Amino acid sequence: MNGFSAIDIMLNPHDLTEILGQANTGGVHSTLLVNPHGALVAFSGYGDNAVRVKATISSNIWSAYEHSRHNAIDDDSLHCLIMSCQTGNVAIHHAGSSGLLLCMFADKTVGHGMLKAKIAAMAKFLNGPLNTIVVS
Repeated sequence: MNGFSAIDIMLNPHDLTEILGQANTGGVHSTLLVNPHGALVAFSGYGDNAVRVKATISSNIWSAYEHSRHNAIDDDSLHCLIMSCQTGNVAIHHAGSSGLLLCMFADKTVGHGMLKAKIAAMAKFLNGPLNTIVVS
């Protein structure tokens, strides 16, 4: 990612918002970082009045899939979830070891493969700095 190091992100929330904003291209209109309880940690995007609602819903969907998957399959944990909605596509990715979630909201024109590649690259970049955050 352009010009930022892991130390910059850990120390400066403004830089974290800028990093999230780098994904908002090519049909992706917002990127969120959400804690396991659905509270918004960081956000970058435009034209979104319901960002806190989206954060809560994303966390609840992730939790429901995690819960049902653990009851059905004894395997590695869920890493990425991609959904098609009426107004666009959504990707949710596990980020860091504290249970944080990275969420991207995109237009219908953004394919699932491109959305998965973008969110995986962002999660990988943020993984180190996010592992140092303790979420309560």
